[in-house]
Amino acid sequence: MIVSSIVSVLSLVVRFGVYLAALAGVVITVIINLSVVRRYLLESPLSFSDELSSLLFSSWVLLAIPFLFAFDKNIRVMLIVENYPPRMRSLVERFSDLLIIAFFLILGSYSLSDVMFVHRIKASTDVAEISIAPWMAMLPLSCFLSALVVAARIVPSVRKRLKDKSDNHEDVLGSV
Repeated sequence: MIVSSIVSVLSLVVRFGVYLAALAGVVITVIINLSVVRRYLLESPLSFSDELSSLLFSSWVLLAIPFLFAFDKNIRVMLIVENYPPRMRSLVERFSDLLIIAFFLILGSYSLSDVMFVHRIKASTDVAEISIAPWMAMLPLSCFLSALVVAARIVPSVRKRLKDKSDNHEDVLGSV
């Protein structure tokens, strides 16, 4: 019950993130079009358009990553694994998920320390002087959220396998 509640909340958070990513895409389009119109018709371009578009683009990508993992839309190379027997394939997929979790947790923790440093020195962009700490915080947020998503993907499959094995009175620990 608790696991399904956590998965439901996580799904809502991930969907909200992808809606924000879509909104960032729309804002990028508006900013670039407005900048082009101002540059060629009014001869006064928006000085901050390049910087803000770049920050929004990175947010766009980072907010979409947890969604891709949550709904299994990420790229997986399965040429060799598809030929494994079902039990071996499942073990390899779980091991892959554990590596993905480890990667996201390590990258997230390293990038979090960078965000704290940038916040401490009050770093900003050159032209528009936009604080970059909130934008940089998207990376650890995306990493930790993606790690949670992959972990949530593992838990139901492990619980199902444990339940199936215990119903059949088989060795539960040998299959995980």
